[in-house]
Amino acid sequence: MYIARSKKCDKQYQKLPKNPRQQFSERLQLYLEHKENSLLHVHSLVGEYRGLYSFNVNADLRAVFKIKDSDTIYFSAIGSHNELYG
Repeated sequence: MYIARSKKCDKQYQKLPKNPRQQFSERLQLYLEHKENSLLHVHSLVGEYRGLYSFNVNADLRAVFKIKDSDTIYFSAIGSHNELYG
């Protein structure tokens, strides 16, 4: 599986402390192995993010992504619920 990130997502990711970055890696691995795991709370988005999905990295941090094809996941944003959804 190919994982890609937008420039915006890269910048947001680099600003995260070490622990949330590690949590993202762990949740991404969980997503790749078990997309339906309830810890992830994967769901489709509406409004500005219509056509994208989100999963929970931790209690407040969300990763927004698009499934480009069967082999590519494209992350467009990562941030707190407030930062992403207002």
